[in-house]
Amino acid sequence: KTPLRNILWEKTIKTGLQSQTKEDIIMALVETLAESNQIPFSMKDHIIGKALQRESVLSTAVGSETAIPHATIPGFLGISGCLGICPEGIDFGGGTGKSGLVRFIFLLISDSGNYSEYLTVLSDISRLMVLPALRQDLLKCRDASEVMNVLDLDSPVR
Repeated sequence: KTPLRNILWEKTIKTGLQSQTKEDIIMALVETLAESNQIPFSMKDHIIGKALQRESVLSTAVGSETAIPHATIPGFLGISGCLGICPEGIDFGGGTGKSGLVRFIFLLISDSGNYSEYLTVLSDISRLMVLPALRQDLLKCRDASEVMNVLDLDSPVR
């Protein structure tokens, strides 16, 4: 199994998000992680703060209509992640030549010392999201099950 298969499953995928601010999207995705028992509810505000602080330094828009906001939490085991799909797009402020609307937001939470697995997950995301046909297929998805099929991820038993 690839690392991306280990962090994404139906409970951590939100389709049809309405265009909001990137702050609202990040808050909604952190809430999704808490509701799916991937982070403690008590850590929500801390994680939102860390992710927004990271965004204020440099946008996590990476091109290909994709942003990968993230927060590192000391002592966090493994990597947790979720995917939000915003069909109308949202300005993630990627003013480094990678501007444009972001439609796919992968929020990742990990320990600051977990670079190897983290980089593998980033590689998995980049390898998929650079494909225009895959992005178009994702925009057509009505629910998380369809997203899992497009990404070719077998939903792990949790």
